[in-house]
Amino acid sequence: MANMTASLIGNVFSFKPLKALGVKQAIVTNKESRFSDRILLKHGLAETFDMVVSGDTLKVKKPDPAVLFYCVDSLWPGGWRKPFCWGF
Repeated sequence: MANMTASLIGNVFSFKPLKALGVKQAIVTNKESRFSDRILLKHGLAETFDMVVSGDTLKVKKPDPAVLFYCVDSLWPGGWRKPFCWGF
């Protein structure tokens, strides 16, 4: 699956500079972690994200809002710091 996955070029170039600025970033996908981990490694993005929520991380998947709440609560414990969610 990792060999059949293409990244969106403009997005790849924006993730790393944001990381360098200290912006917390996460990926939320319905793919199982055995696939999503390989895909991120293939595209050189494994270390770019602070959190990866895969399809087997929780009991629910996207589009259930509990997935985003889990992600935001984990990255900003004690309250939200105006997170920006950008989805595909």
